Amino acid sequence: MPDLTDLEVKLRFYWRTALRRQFPGYIGAVRVSIKPPAGISVGKLDRLVFKVPELYEDGQEVLRVDSFHYHRVVSPGVAIPSKLVDRNVLSFRLIQGAWRAGIFEFPGLHLKRHEIERRVRYGVITQIEEVIDRYMNSELPENRRLSTQDVKAQEVFVLLGIPEADDKRLFDSYV
Repeated sequence: MPDLTDLEVKLRFYWRTALRRQFPGYIGAVRVSIKPPAGISVGKLDRLVFKVPELYEDGQEVLRVDSFHYHRVVSPGVAIPSKLVDRNVLSFRLIQGAWRAGIFEFPGLHLKRHEIERRVRYGVITQIEEVIDRYMNSELPENRRLSTQDVKAQEVFVLLGIPEADDKRLFDSYV
């Protein structure tokens, strides 16, 4: 059984202070940083394909966590589609041990921030721990591991500088 005790998954939330008319449900963003457990490098983590949690209640989507485009994995045979919503791609990859995503709330719910954070945190950490555990137990399917070429193809984002959710030039109106 792999030892995940020194695995660290940290989430930092960024909340919009003003909503945009075009995307009224886009309420914030999250940056997830992962310190891998012993025996796994950040480079190995960057090759794993993770799954965005689907946050439903009574058959209704209450929140959506949607990877920023440069983290999405959409290659045929590797992409993980939602079984609940046709257009959603759930698969994502880390870049230098981190993942960034938008947070969307659906109309009429008005959840408190601490409740949104609790649900997102639980869903994200559960998914990440599951993938790393399966990888360490040699149970992760081959199609959930990116090739070195796939990872290198994404290095352009590292070279250009990945925007952070608190980068005011790109994400205005955050607390």
